[in-house]
Amino acid sequence: MSKHHHCHAIGCVRPVPPKLLMCPGHWRLVPEALRAEVWRAYRPGQEKDKRPSREYLAAARAAIDAVAEREGKRRSMAARLFMPSLFAPSLFGGGKGGLG
Repeated sequence: MSKHHHCHAIGCVRPVPPKLLMCPGHWRLVPEALRAEVWRAYRPGQEKDKRPSREYLAAARAAIDAVAEREGKRRSMAARLFMPSLFAPSLFGGGKGGLG
């Protein structure tokens, strides 16, 4: 597990394996249908080649927003913390270019 990859729920710094979006506690807050959508859009190995699909990024953003809403955190904060054009490299543990 990368020491740099963490849960993408706002404010959470729990380490998680790069293929996971969130720690178990926050993942349970994501509605079941949305969890299924995240996994449906996930492509095995995307955390290695740093090339998730737009569908995965959209589902991940929706999951992060859902947790933010359940925790009473501002959705605009979620958007600032997770914008694929600026922050996608953090989705899989850092790097430059693409999602690397």
